[in-house]
Amino acid sequence: MLTPKVSIVVPVYNVERYLAQCLDSICNQTLKDIEIICVCDASPDGSLSILEEYAAKDPRIVVVNRETNHGYGSSVNLGISMAKGEAVGIVDSDDCITPDMFQYMFDAMQKSSSDIVLNTSYIDCNTNLPKGVSTYSYGLSDIVKNTAAISSMVGETININKVPDFLLVPCMPWNRLYRREFIKNIKFLETPGASYQDISFSFKALLETKSIHITNKPLYCYRRYSGSSTTVDGKLQAIYDEVGETISYIKKVEPSKRVAAYVGCAIYIVIAFHFQRVSKKYLANLVYYAHQTLSQLKNDDIINIGILQQGCQNDILSILNNPEAFLLQLYGRYYRSCS
Repeated sequence: MLTPKVSIVVPVYNVERYLAQCLDSICNQTLKDIEIICVCDASPDGSLSILEEYAAKDPRIVVVNRETNHGYGSSVNLGISMAKGEAVGIVDSDDCITPDMFQYMFDAMQKSSSDIVLNTSYIDCNTNLPKGVSTYSYGLSDIVKNTAAISSMVGETININKVPDFLLVPCMPWNRLYRREFIKNIKFLETPGASYQDISFSFKALLETKSIHITNKPLYCYRRYSGSSTTVDGKLQAIYDEVGETISYIKKVEPSKRVAAYVGCAIYIVIAFHFQRVSKKYLANLVYYAHQTLSQLKNDDIINIGILQQGCQNDILSILNNPEAFLLQLYGRYYRSCS
C-alpha cells in the first residue's frame, strides 16, 4: 500500500480492557485502504501485547512502543507525523467506531473538497444511543442562542469566518476527519497525561481552515467511565494550559472581532462545562480561574456574551462581579447534600 486513503491514529495507554473492541472496529472498516498507527505510550498494562497480536494478523497496523510516557498530545502528534494517508482520523483506544465511519467521512471529504469533515453526532457507548451536540452532556440550546445555525448547516461545506457558530460545538477531534496536508502542521499541546489536550488543537484546526463539511451521522462510539481521562479532579491544570494556549493563539493570528468573540464564548463553555464535574474540593479553584480568564477575555475584547443564552450571561456577569457569591451559588446547585 503506497498511499492509503485514511491514516487512523490510535493513542494507547492503560486500556487493555477496551482495546480489542477498539481495534476490531477499526480493522473491520468497510473502507479497506487504511493504515492504523497505534502509539503505545509506555502503557503499564497488557495493551502492548494486544497491539502486537493484532499487528501480526493485520499488516495495516503499525505499532510504536514508547519506553517512557510522553502523554496523549505527544502520542497523537507522533502518529500524525507518521501518517501517509490522504486523510487522518483519530480514534481513542477506549472507544470504538461503526463499520462505515471512515468510508462515509472520506467520501464526504472527497465530494466536498474540504479540509475537515466535522460530525455533530456520536453514539454513547454506555447506552448505545445516538447523541448530537445538543445533548452532549449539557444542552447547547441551554447555552447558545442560535443553535438553528448549527443544525441548518448539516450537509453543507462552510467557512468558519462566515459561520463561527461551529466554534461552540464541543471539542471532539475524534469525531472529525482531517486532510493530512492541512493538519500535519497543527499540533496538540504536549503536556503530561491524557487530559484535555484536544481543546486548543480543535480551535486551531477550525480557525486555520476555510472549508469544513458538516455531517450528523452517529458513527463514533464514545465511552466515559470512572478513571477515564474525562474525570476532572487533579487535572484542572491541563484545562488551564489548553485555555491559555487557545487565548495565546487567538492573539497571535488575530481573527476578525466576530470570530474572536465566538472563541471567547467557547472558552467559557469549556470552563463552565466542568463546574459540575469537579469535586467540591476543587470548585473554588475553578471558579477563581474562570474569573481571571473572563476578565482577561473582556479586557482583550475577545468575548461577546450576547451570543449566549440569558442564564449564561447572568453566570458570566456574576463570575466577573462577585466570584465568591457565584461559588456559593454553585455549592447550592451541585452540592446540596454535602456538609
